[in-house]
Amino acid sequence: MLTTPADAIVLLSVATEVAEPGMMTVETIGRIRREHFVKGKGIRRIAENLKVLRQTVRKAIAAGGTESRETHEGLAQLGAFVARLEELLTANAERSRRERLIWRQVFE
Repeated sequence: MLTTPADAIVLLSVATEVAEPGMMTVETIGRIRREHFVKGKGIRRIAENLKVLRQTVRKAIAAGGTESRETHEGLAQLGAFVARLEELLTANAERSRRERLIWRQVFE
């Protein structure tokens, strides 16, 4: 039974996930951590709902946060400009709405 729209999203992602047998995807790890830390479900209940071993659930919970690869790839390409961009964005956030830089000005 669906209780919230978030449950519908979780069910949809479970139905559309395709992975090799025995391989845990980032989506599965995220779902396990969300069920445990946000919804407060126990390890056994999560394992039953997601059809994974309890040991797998324990490992996912103990593993810490998952980082997105996108942030590291983007920073590698920006290189020396990262410090200047951070200064621009910090100063831009403090300005009034009319005085803020548009994305093209930041890009240039």
